[in-house]
Amino acid sequence: MRVPGPHATACRWVPAPPHLSTKIQTILHLIFATPVLYLLVRTLWPLSLPLPVKGAVAVLLLVASQYHLWSRLSSGSVFAPEFPRAVIILFNWALGAILLLAVVQILLDPGALVAAAVRWHSVTIPDGLRYAAAGLATIIASIGVANATRVPPLKDVRSLSAGCRRNSTANACCN
Repeated sequence: MRVPGPHATACRWVPAPPHLSTKIQTILHLIFATPVLYLLVRTLWPLSLPLPVKGAVAVLLLVASQYHLWSRLSSGSVFAPEFPRAVIILFNWALGAILLLAVVQILLDPGALVAAAVRWHSVTIPDGLRYAAAGLATIIASIGVANATRVPPLKDVRSLSAGCRRNSTANACCN
């Protein structure tokens, strides 16, 4: 927040109040939990799985969605997590799968509404289609994480400046 100083043109920096910073952090955690809550209600709950399995999957989804919180708690920054490489890759894969599955579920819901409007009775999305959507989301997320962690091959690029010989070094050409 900027507060005018003694001169009309000068401003000094005043930090935000601590309660405002805490509210912003809470909102960020809720933003990442929102797709998980949608998945719990629209994807996980209707599946014909035992309740303990649903509970375990729900807890795993909520833990994975809070990856940024765990990173900040471990090292003080979201951008420099102090986890082993495999844990970071697993968290990124899970978060990608959660977001992709939420998008797929958002696309399935209007389709079910259209089918219900055409048939004039309620339509449920079959378990097989929900499992296929989850499988598709996890496969696409794993491909994305694999491509993100892949080190591209190095290319040797050479360029010649006007007036330089082929065998001269770059320092010799700079006169």
